[in-house]
Amino acid sequence: MDFLSPLALTIATILVTACLVWNRRRAAFPPGPIPIPFIGNVFNLTAKELWVRATEWAEHYGLCPFPSSLLSHSYSNLCDTGDVVYLHVCGQSLLFLSSPQAALELMEKRGSIYSNKPSLVMVEDLVGGENMVAFAQYGARYKAQRKLTSMALGAHAIPTYHDLIQRESHRFLRQILLSQAKDQHKVIRMYAGALTLSVMYGYDVKSMEDEVLLMAEECLGMLANEVASGGGIWAVDVFPVLKYMPSWMPGSGFLVKAKKWKAMLEQAVDVPYKIALNAMVRASEVVTNACFVLTWYIPYYSRHRKDTPGRSALQS
Repeated sequence: MDFLSPLALTIATILVTACLVWNRRRAAFPPGPIPIPFIGNVFNLTAKELWVRATEWAEHYGLCPFPSSLLSHSYSNLCDTGDVVYLHVCGQSLLFLSSPQAALELMEKRGSIYSNKPSLVMVEDLVGGENMVAFAQYGARYKAQRKLTSMALGAHAIPTYHDLIQRESHRFLRQILLSQAKDQHKVIRMYAGALTLSVMYGYDVKSMEDEVLLMAEECLGMLANEVASGGGIWAVDVFPVLKYMPSWMPGSGFLVKAKKWKAMLEQAVDVPYKIALNAMVRASEVVTNACFVLTWYIPYYSRHRKDTPGRSALQS
């Protein structure tokens, strides 16, 4: 039994050392909820309305005194106000930026350091969002997407869409005046969706029950409340080998969901895009020329690529 004493002493030493290293590493990051060893802050996340929880963190840690001298200069001026909150989930680091100042400081002024994103297997590989700007990795394709977005949706380009914006705004004002109070939130949602589809595809939404509008709302809800719920971190993001699991195995339900969500995303992009292309060919009145797809997207890809632009690029 004498060998147990050295063994217990060794184990205790390892645990103490691990705790000291853990605490020292933790001190180098912005404030945030206390993580659990190995799994991190997985239980601090919420599957629905994560932004509400993030706002609570910003308020809480903005009131807590924190030794900003422990942090790098990038964070020191922001952590005192709770603008930057740090969590990690199974090795994946998460930063929540809760103010325009924090976003400008880290994403704009220090964009070369912080502008890249972690590779998320679930949303990129399984759901098919690898070409979306929100999830694209920093590189040549991402720069091209940002350049096109700036050209087409920057302040200098807004006059191109004045007719579309005016049409949808007039329709919104008429509907909001004629609607009952309980239905006004639906009118506001319709205005936001109709304006987006109009600017992107030149598509004219006629009613709240418009098939393309409902499809777009369902897809956005899926991305925000299903795919990106709980911080957007899935087990397959931490252990990518899980994407090769057979669909019949226990625990593979995420693969079934991903297949369904991928089909929804493809349909939400394909349907209005094909409507825009068909209208362009047939000179239909359903789609106007002053929209992103016809004014910017197709000409841009026609100049820079030999192949015809399709869904994968348009997802951006």
